[in-house]
Amino acid sequence: TLTEGPHDDWGHTARSLAGTFKEVLARGWIIWLDDDNELFSEGLSAALASVSEETDVILADVLLSDGMVVPGRSEPALGNLDGLGLIARTRVLADVPWPTGAYEGDWHWYEALVGAGKKIERRHIVVGRHGTTHP
Repeated sequence: TLTEGPHDDWGHTARSLAGTFKEVLARGWIIWLDDDNELFSEGLSAALASVSEETDVILADVLLSDGMVVPGRSEPALGNLDGLGLIARTRVLADVPWPTGAYEGDWHWYEALVGAGKKIERRHIVVGRHGTTHP
């Protein structure tokens, strides 16, 4: 938790600093929650179950306030991906830090993970709810 702010950058400051905190890195996994997100602990547990050691990132589903699930059965794309569904091993933060400077940070981080050759495992499990309607 950052004590100063707000930074008015959609959470990018906190996300980009996450890899610098030893207590974050020691936990093994990281998930990004905004103040309007709700985490479903049963969904998160199911998404993490039986994950191979080689998996770097789990791409899970997120329920939006309008009832839509993203990315659902669609291919991940700009506009149908929510950062809450990107559950990463903390080891990837050293190689692929959270991008800053654009509202669509979750999409740009996903693209960077793919570009870096990180092993992304798709899980069609809803891990949480995004509290506001997606544009």
